[in-house]
Amino acid sequence: MTIIDGSAVAAFSLREKGYDRVLRELRVLPTTVELCVKEAGNAIVVAARRGLIDKTQAALSFKALKEASLYNPNFYK
Repeated sequence: MTIIDGSAVAAFSLREKGYDRVLRELRVLPTTVELCVKEAGNAIVVAARRGLIDKTQAALSFKALKEASLYNPNFYK
């Protein structure tokens, strides 16, 4: 069983360096807790507030997060 945490999901959603490694792990349907998605969402908001990403990138990041959580039924176990 593969377990993934919020920082990895945030890195994937924000397309941070190394996000492709997270993508490989997401493809094996890892297990995580509901808090993980909330942590990743918070990281997107913080990045936008700090000016690290613009509104368009924030919207794309939230879309990626939503798609990952819908695609993977193990995201809430």
